[in-house]
Amino acid sequence: MEIQKNSEIPEHIQRRIELSGLFYPLDRNNSRRWGTILKKGHESWVNKLAELAAEKNYQQGTDLSGRNMVWSDPASGKAECMFRWVKDPANLKDFETIYSDIQVIEPVFTYIFLNQVKEGVHCWDIFRMSKFSYLEHCNRIFTTK
Repeated sequence: MEIQKNSEIPEHIQRRIELSGLFYPLDRNNSRRWGTILKKGHESWVNKLAELAAEKNYQQGTDLSGRNMVWSDPASGKAECMFRWVKDPANLKDFETIYSDIQVIEPVFTYIFLNQVKEGVHCWDIFRMSKFSYLEHCNRIFTTK
């Protein structure tokens, strides 16, 4: 999502506004691209996030648990965005750890990539979490079989 720069809004807030629109809305081409990335697996997803982090001037790393990808602001070192890949939506323990990880890491935004296996292994939902909303559905992506 491309935002117009407003000189009255501080740069770090403008960057956060841009982060809030990473996966919403996704046009058809980007939806297909993400579908292909998700179909290829976790490593492909991590690599694409690293590419995006570099493009948007964030440092990408994993948290201490190794469960989450985290983008930090290079100047402040603060976690701006956390990403989590959830392969099994029936595993409630994953969701417990997402919320506890958010408490520890304190990212501004968290994105969850959730494989909707009951609707087929080729169906993914992307959710966004923040202090403004505990869970927002951003997009549903279907990958090719």
